[in-house]
Amino acid sequence: MSIKHGDFLLLHKGFSKEFIEETRMLFGPFSPDYLTDEDCIVLAQNMILLEIYLRELQNKYEKASVSSN
Repeated sequence: MSIKHGDFLLLHKGFSKEFIEETRMLFGPFSPDYLTDEDCIVLAQNMILLEIYLRELQNKYEKASVSSN
């Protein structure tokens, strides 16, 4: 399974076990329940999608700023 966002394609199985463990350590203290591997993958994908979205917005508004000058 993969997620398409704009021109980007995120693969569902693109995370190493070490990355999943680091994600669990980072977000675990904020969760009342144990984070499963699937939870960590979803969290990581959401953070990546957020970063992509913020970059797209930045690009959009930089272009708008240049064209309005």
